[in-house]
Amino acid sequence: MRTFLNLLSILSLTALIYLGCTNFSGTVKFVAPIAGFNGNVQFGYVIIGISILGFLFGTCYSYGKYLKTKNKMDKYKRELEKASVNTMTSDDKTKVLQSKIDVLEKALAAAIKDNENK
Repeated sequence: MRTFLNLLSILSLTALIYLGCTNFSGTVKFVAPIAGFNGNVQFGYVIIGISILGFLFGTCYSYGKYLKTKNKMDKYKRELEKASVNTMTSDDKTKVLQSKIDVLEKALAAAIKDNENK
């Protein structure tokens, strides 16, 4: 999939460069009332501007998705750490209880021997 996307991006960049080079001498009437611009612009500049805006949009969108995924992964990692700590605590409690049982069994065995000797 990654190879396909890389190939697609190279092909689209090549097509964009071709369009910009072949249509650079053509002009387009460009009106931007907010910026106060009203005039003719070479078509190559329009293609370059649209390309830059598309690149910025794609970068920002991808970075946003990356941050969202990273936050999910960090949250999942914290949950796993909590679960492992709880498991460790349970294992430690089990070990402590097992050692107490062993001590009580030894004490009981010693008490039975003392009781039999009397």
